[in-house]
Amino acid sequence: IGIEGHAVTQKLNLPKEKASAPQKLDEVDKKILEAMAYNARVSNAALSKVVGMSESATLERVRRLEKSRVILVYSTRIDAGVMERNVTALVTIRLVNHSGDTYDEFVRFIQSADEILSCFQVMGSCDFVAHVAARDVVNLEHFLTQKLLKLKAVDRTESMCVLKILKRLFDPPEEHQ
Repeated sequence: IGIEGHAVTQKLNLPKEKASAPQKLDEVDKKILEAMAYNARVSNAALSKVVGMSESATLERVRRLEKSRVILVYSTRIDAGVMERNVTALVTIRLVNHSGDTYDEFVRFIQSADEILSCFQVMGSCDFVAHVAARDVVNLEHFLTQKLLKLKAVDRTESMCVLKILKRLFDPPEEHQ
């Protein structure tokens, strides 16, 4: 179990064998995945009612989805304030160039920076968009000026502080009203 910004995830202890070929999901599998995406701790009894199958058949389906690596981790979203991450920002980043050493240095930094919750390589006027969380604006500014912008690989950044989340994947709709 590891804390990743606003979430605690538990990776499944599956054998190190190769994942089976991607399987075609039927409607029951999709219902199971949707229910578990909203609540990873849903009981097998409740899940079996959602999909209209016996508890044993439902449990077998979940285990098959885990074994075939359709379900990768179980995750819990945690109140950001408890984790002392009260300020979040989206930071666009443009690299000086994409040569091997420059790119590799940047990737190593991204993977090791605790402030970065996620980072996406994108097309457009920037090269990357990072989701960053900090204790407060002072800590965000320190991260940007004393860590990120100190990298020789970084040409420029633009930061946008998040005021409110209007939609987040797998949030029940009532959480945003």
